[in-house]
Amino acid sequence: MKAINRIYNLYSFYIKNIFNLRVLKKIKKEFDIQNLNTTWSNLDFIIQQIPNFNQNFYIVHKNYREIEHQVGRYLSLKLAFQDIEKNKLQGDIIEFGSFQGLGLLFINHILKESKIKRQMFAIDTFEGLPESSTIWQKGQFNNTSLDKIKNNLNNYFTNKEYLNYNIIQGLFSDISVNNILKKQTKNVVFIHFDADLGSSTKDALSVVEEFIMNSNNKFIYFQFDDWGCHQDEVPDAFYLWKEQIQKKIKLDFIKLNSTNLTRLYKIIIN
Repeated sequence: MKAINRIYNLYSFYIKNIFNLRVLKKIKKEFDIQNLNTTWSNLDFIIQQIPNFNQNFYIVHKNYREIEHQVGRYLSLKLAFQDIEKNKLQGDIIEFGSFQGLGLLFINHILKESKIKRQMFAIDTFEGLPESSTIWQKGQFNNTSLDKIKNNLNNYFTNKEYLNYNIIQGLFSDISVNNILKKQTKNVVFIHFDADLGSSTKDALSVVEEFIMNSNNKFIYFQFDDWGCHQDEVPDAFYLWKEQIQKKIKLDFIKLNSTNLTRLYKIIIN
């Protein structure tokens, strides 16, 4: 009986410690992933990693949320501008929701070899989200400012001769913001939507209607960030707008690329 009890105790000890080891490994893995995602949310770190961004890098790391997000976004942007260059399209760039400037810096890096002069317009309140909705909280992403984005762009913007940027502070729906934008550009070829909220995306889409109506190009490109965060936000805002705009002008929509969090469309203006 003592022998049996001893074997049982050894077996119980073994099972318990194996279980604890698995728990510890799981905790460590979750901690490492959390640290990795935090690191990949840092603008300075991401900028240093850009030379490594390619399809293979994306495939290897796509299970890590923030790596998939940032590398996937970069590759979608690159695909868009390759198509723009291929079709020899003129026109400016608008970004709705610029936060700390990473999207603009991605575009700058992609177009640094281009000899086509373009302007980029960044529109943001730099005060965080204006309201709460679904997964988002009012004031989220307020760890930025007009001075902060200017410093980031001044530090990392390398293509100043052919690519100029203009920052407009305010809500997308503000008449003053729209007036400034329409005075500074008449022809837009690419729009980056990074507004998080469905309501903000809806406002941004309303702003760009006039540019579509008056476009000098046959194509215009939309890239949506935060597409995969919540169906009721960016996707629903786009699908509703798409249905409404088709009543005003004939457009064809081609999905060029999609990642977990981004969606790229090429829009044909008929």
